[in-house]
Amino acid sequence: MDDVSNSDVSSGGDVPKGSSNQANGKPCGILAGLSIGVGAIVGGGVFATMGPAVVSSQGGAPLAYALGVVLAVLTAFGYIRMTLLYPMRGGTVGFFTIAFGTGYVSACLNLLLVVCYACIASLFAGVFGAYLASLLHFRGSDLNLATQVFACLGILAVAYLNLSKASAIPRLSLRLNAIKLTVMGVFMVAAFLAPTWDSHNFAMENWGSPWSVVSGGLMIFVSYEGFELIASSKRPFINPKRTVPIAYMGTLAVAFLFYVLMAVATVGNADLSLAPEQSAYLISAVAERFMGTGGAILLCVGAIVSALSALSTDVFSVSEMPGLMADQKEMPRRFAPVSPRSKMWGIVFVCSMLLVFVNVLTVAELTAASSMGFLFVYTVVNLVSLKITPRSRKALILSGSAAGGCLLAIVLLVVHLSSSARAHIVITVALCMLALPFFWQALYFAARWLKSRGK
Repeated sequence: MDDVSNSDVSSGGDVPKGSSNQANGKPCGILAGLSIGVGAIVGGGVFATMGPAVVSSQGGAPLAYALGVVLAVLTAFGYIRMTLLYPMRGGTVGFFTIAFGTGYVSACLNLLLVVCYACIASLFAGVFGAYLASLLHFRGSDLNLATQVFACLGILAVAYLNLSKASAIPRLSLRLNAIKLTVMGVFMVAAFLAPTWDSHNFAMENWGSPWSVVSGGLMIFVSYEGFELIASSKRPFINPKRTVPIAYMGTLAVAFLFYVLMAVATVGNADLSLAPEQSAYLISAVAERFMGTGGAILLCVGAIVSALSALSTDVFSVSEMPGLMADQKEMPRRFAPVSPRSKMWGIVFVCSMLLVFVNVLTVAELTAASSMGFLFVYTVVNLVSLKITPRSRKALILSGSAAGGCLLAIVLLVVHLSSSARAHIVITVALCMLALPFFWQALYFAARWLKSRGK
C-alpha cells in the first residue's frame, strides 16, 4: 500500500506518513482493475463456503450466494467514492487513518482488519487440510483431526516459504491460479452435462426454510470479501470516474456469476441427504458422483491448490500490515520495516493467530466467524465513507443502508449460530476476535504512555 503526505488531505485528517501521490508504474485500466478484484475473490473461497451454503440452504444455495452479494454491492458504492476522492491512499487502512487520525481508534480498526484477514487465511488453511484429508481417505472423527493437523502443516509451510523465499510468492500464486481456474472450469462444464443432473434438487420442497437461506447467505458473505483491494492499488487509474466504478461493480458481477454457477453445478448433482456429512469436502464428493474417482481427485487437487494459493498470498500480504502500523506508532517498533527482523515478526504474529483459529474452529465455523468479522469492518467502512466524502442524499441512502444492513446481518448471524451445537465456542471466538484489537491497543498505548512518563 502506498503512503501519502498529510498535506494532500482535504478532510483535515491524517494519513499514513511517507511518500507522495506520484504514479507508481503503468496506470490501471478497466482490465487491470478487474484483475485485482476478481483475483482476490474468485478461487479458494468457493471450496470453503459451498459446504456450509448447501447444508444450510439445501436447494436454495444459489439464492444464498445471490443474497450474500447485496451488502457487498452497497458497500462498494462507499469504496468507489473514497477511492475516487483519495486515490492511492492505502485502501481500507488509509481510509481509517484519514477518518480518525493516527490515534487509538484507527489503530484498533487497522488491527481488527489484520485479525479478520488472518481469520480468512485460517479458513483457507482449513480448506487445505479438509481436502487433503479427504484425498487421503480420512473419514468420520479421523477427518476432523487430520484436517487440523494438515491445516497446521500448511500454515507452517507457508510461513517458511514467506520467510525464506518471499519473492517467489507472487509467481507461485499466478501458476496456482491458472491451475485452480482450469480445474473449476472443467468441473462446471462436466456438471452441466452429467447424467447425475437432477433438477428436482432445486424444487421448493428441497429448499431450506426462508430463514436458513437468508442465514446461509449471511454466513457465506465472506466469499465476496476482497473487492476492497482495488482501493489498495499502487498505480493510478486511467479515467478513474469511469474505470473505478466498473472495476468494483464488474468484480462483484463476475464473482456473483461464478459463485451462482458453481452452486447450481454442485446442487444439481449432489445427494442433498449426504451434504452435512460431506460438508468439508462437498465439491469433490459431488464430482465423484459423475466423474468417478478421477474427478474426486481432480477437485481435491484443485481445492488444495486454490487454498494454498490463497493462504500464501494472504500471509504474504497481511504480514506486512503490522509494519505499516508500526510506521504510524500503532504497533511495537520491532514490526517496523526498518527492523532487520520485521518481516519475521509480522509472519509470526499472523501465523500464530492462524494456528489458534484452525485448532479451535471447524471450516464451517471459520466461515461464519470470518463473515461476522468483515460485516463489522464494513459497518465501520460505510460510516467512514459518510465521514470523509461529500454527503449527498444518494450517499446517505446507500452507505446508511449498507451500515445498517451489516449491523442487522451480524445480529441475525449470532441468532443463527446460537442454535448450533458448538454455539458458545463459535460466538465466544468471534467476539474475542472483534475485541482483541481494542484490548491489545489499550495495552500498547498504555505502555507507550508509561514509557513516555518515565523519561
